[in-house]
Amino acid sequence: MAHSERAHAKLSASGAYIWLNCTMSPSLSEGVPRKSNKYADEGTLAHEYAQWCLAQRGVGKSSAAVNVSQEVKELFETNLGVYLDYVESLAKQTDLYAVEKRVSLSRLWENDRQKPPEVMFGTSDFVALTPDKILHVVDLKFGASVAVDPTDNSQGLYYALGTYLSLPENIMPPETIRITIVQPRAKHPDGPIRHWDVATVDMLDWAYSVLKPTVELIAENDKTKLSIVEGKHCRWCPAASGNCPEKRKTKATSAKAAFAD
Repeated sequence: MAHSERAHAKLSASGAYIWLNCTMSPSLSEGVPRKSNKYADEGTLAHEYAQWCLAQRGVGKSSAAVNVSQEVKELFETNLGVYLDYVESLAKQTDLYAVEKRVSLSRLWENDRQKPPEVMFGTSDFVALTPDKILHVVDLKFGASVAVDPTDNSQGLYYALGTYLSLPENIMPPETIRITIVQPRAKHPDGPIRHWDVATVDMLDWAYSVLKPTVELIAENDKTKLSIVEGKHCRWCPAASGNCPEKRKTKATSAKAAFAD
């Protein structure tokens, strides 16, 4: 599947950082068109090119060649090698891996004989279960301006949980979850490849104590119980461009201060 053709759930993995912090965000974002920009388009193309390159190395299913200009090709080949090498090194350790792995969180409810309140799914760039009982979730970030940290990364935890829930019963479950961010163009003290390890039991505790009740609260859609919380996550929220009353207040306050000066 082309990265640009990925479907997006209302409570998606990529948006988890937003809706886990601001439960009113999904409601405020309804009907707001998904806007793209040259940086997002570049990132999408980089993922598709990386998927094709991995297939050329025998990792993952074959995919159609990605046609790009010579300039873009040089940009990708200069920066994507660190991701390709890392993923290939994991794939050589196990047959239990997947490129562009679509995961669902429905079993978080179904295992307790409950109906999922929302359709929840996402697509991870790469996942692998290695013989040392580590479940690897690798996320390629091509952006250069904002360095992404793997620690407590809700998108990575979402992918890890979905992958864990999809494991067949005859597979020995992982003891550790390793979330890895590969971001070749952003400066970070830990370098372009950054890891965060969390015990599987702690990931499941997060799932049942944080994610599950938050999803159920949002699905209930009782506006008196939902909250608007401003923070760094607002940068990525679709509602921040106009639908969010708190952001409107903040902008109005800033404008008044500017005129007062």
